[in-house]
Amino acid sequence: MNKTTEKLKEKPTNLQFVYVASCHSEKVGEIFLQIGVPHVICINQNQTILDKAAVDFSKFFYDEVFDNYSTICEAFDRAKAQVQNIYGAYHANKILLKTNPDTHEQANLQKCRKAKRNDKVPDGFINRMDQFSILNNFPTKVRPFLFRNKDMFEVLKLLTQHRIVQIYGMPGMGKSSLLKNVSCYIGERNHYKDGLVYIDFTNVTTCKEAL
Repeated sequence: MNKTTEKLKEKPTNLQFVYVASCHSEKVGEIFLQIGVPHVICINQNQTILDKAAVDFSKFFYDEVFDNYSTICEAFDRAKAQVQNIYGAYHANKILLKTNPDTHEQANLQKCRKAKRNDKVPDGFINRMDQFSILNNFPTKVRPFLFRNKDMFEVLKLLTQHRIVQIYGMPGMGKSSLLKNVSCYIGERNHYKDGLVYIDFTNVTTCKEAL
């Protein structure tokens, strides 16, 4: 965490807010506060949030900012209120707005700069940071896939430490399902720059058939 903070501090930023739209993201949000970002929206460190609630919050929030010219704080309050109307206070209260005391007056959150309707939004540019793999061929996810997150984590951890990982067990224990979902997880995130290939050897009995 400290290394990440120091790395980000090396690159000055004029960001006015960051939205970390993922479960358990409060600690990540605090990193952006430490580098001087005035507003950070994140999810309670001990909570998960419904995907639909997070998507709806984003829609309500950005509508307020860009269509109604609300401040970050006003947009947050209104978007959170709409999420509460739909999903209830339990889910809405998982969404947090954190402010940096050095760059934001906490005593009065409404003193954020509000854009005027005649303000011209400066032209921006797109900087694609994605890494596209050369080859990707991974299977369809197995659903439902319940109570296997720990197994997936163990396999992913082993893959960062070893070139070859073998999954074994009795028939019917879900080895193939685990492998397929690990493959999808890796493939969707372009973890390997040269790509990922999934080969099903279910009906293969000889080396010649495999080749």
